[in-house]
Amino acid sequence: MADKDQKKFGFLSNYPFCSPRKLENTHEYDADTKLDTIAVTAQCKLGDQNLASPVVPSISLSSTFRINNVGEYKKCAEEGYIYGRLANHSCESAAEAINLLEGGTGALIFPSGMSAITTTLLTVLQKGDHVIFPDPLYSGTYRFAKDMLHKYGIEISIVEAGNIEAYRKEIRPNTKVLYGETPTNPTLTILDLDAFVELAKSVKGGSLTIVDATFASPYLQQTLKHGVDISIHSCTKYIGGHSDVIGGSLCTSNKQLYEYIAELQRQMGNIQSPFDAFLMLRGIRTLPLRMVKHSQNALAIAQYLEQHPKIIRVFYPGLASHPQHVIAKKTDVRFQWYGSF
Repeated sequence: MADKDQKKFGFLSNYPFCSPRKLENTHEYDADTKLDTIAVTAQCKLGDQNLASPVVPSISLSSTFRINNVGEYKKCAEEGYIYGRLANHSCESAAEAINLLEGGTGALIFPSGMSAITTTLLTVLQKGDHVIFPDPLYSGTYRFAKDMLHKYGIEISIVEAGNIEAYRKEIRPNTKVLYGETPTNPTLTILDLDAFVELAKSVKGGSLTIVDATFASPYLQQTLKHGVDISIHSCTKYIGGHSDVIGGSLCTSNKQLYEYIAELQRQMGNIQSPFDAFLMLRGIRTLPLRMVKHSQNALAIAQYLEQHPKIIRVFYPGLASHPQHVIAKKTDVRFQWYGSF
């Protein structure tokens, strides 16, 4: 260090320096490159992910991606990223976590539970098909079924929730979908998933089974393991868990069905935002702990209310007094009680 710099930088001489990180830009600039160009394109390369990778996936907000070789466009589209509507790492991270919890072949995430439901129905149904829905049914689903499906030439029937024989009586030659909700919102009626699937198999040509399992969460009830074709969740509830994100999910064990709905989801543009996908994944990390505590609290409250002189009836599958208590214990494969009443 020169004597003239001793006063200015002398304090640095006794500091045990480590070698500085070598940062590289994704672009190469020469002396003629304008500041305008640098401001728009400057970007540091990611460190070697073979050496270390982030525990929490980074939020990938980019809508577009720079392709290194135009000849590899097709490969980028299939294995990498080219446009945020077609594929996004943040959304894939949340979807894959849900898929693993559900035990499926593939999962998709949506900007709301209703967008998952409507996209699914509009992709698997066509003019002339018939769908059987339960009552009670989530209000948004009910309104869509009553107000919108007839515009597409789709017939609907509504039967008592949880009543397999009621479903059986409404089956027609054109019945394409048996739609279930278990536990139902808000009475927590339980659907026997095994019997539901067997009924669908008995329909000539077969019917698809779609189940909204939001109130159970994929931690308490793994719907696909009962043979259901499509499991749907409003991730706004238990999966998100913090009342700060709206989202939905779809999961299936059928690879061809997954790819079909995924393609139509991309065409319709009904995709989740990367930031909300990040929040959904954050919620999934604590889902097991929360569901156990929810269940413990809900059971304690339900037992208290059942004994209260001012309460006529408690709708809670964890109570022996619930009409589907035995079915609830059979269907619920992760924990003994649901977290709602």
